[in-house]
Amino acid sequence: MTAIVTSLERRLAKIEASRRPPRGLYFVVWGCTAAEIEEGVSRARETGHIADGELIVRCAWPAEYPMPAPRWAHDDMRAFSPTEFGALMGEVDRYHDDLLADCRAEMQHRSLPDPTDAEINAVDPRHEDKTRSMTDAVLIGIVLAVPLNGERASLTDDRMERLTRSITALGMRDRIRGRDDALFEATQRAGHVVRH
Repeated sequence: MTAIVTSLERRLAKIEASRRPPRGLYFVVWGCTAAEIEEGVSRARETGHIADGELIVRCAWPAEYPMPAPRWAHDDMRAFSPTEFGALMGEVDRYHDDLLADCRAEMQHRSLPDPTDAEINAVDPRHEDKTRSMTDAVLIGIVLAVPLNGERASLTDDRMERLTRSITALGMRDRIRGRDDALFEATQRAGHVVRH
């Protein structure tokens, strides 16, 4: 009897797994405040949408736009609306600004001359082609996605060089695509409310 029950449980688990939506590159949770984002993360965890170790992106959302449901991001950014893409890029920009401020503070702490933007944003030519060939979705994941209960990379992390290259590549693509100025301003305002 026990063997039959075990066999049925395995079959049921396989059926449930086949009906589950496929996992993507990372899970995006939106919110107008840090508390709202964390509430969304908790809900997603409780409902089984995310689990320990899976990558998530916490993204500030401009209050004047209807907020989308949290969901998995796949390798195609066309699944995101222009507002969602703008919010994600606003998050990348804020993170980049924070890294630059940290870099300048570290230079001042060491009594070194303040580096220029060109020095900070210099791209290693050996890796530039690889970064440029990645999709926007992968690049956003490299910059923003962290494991559940993890933290974003700091200046002391090995990821720093890769982050800088990825942010630079995202910036180039963003300039090529163009951006709605009103949307960009709204996503920037959302970032002043949320810090994480």
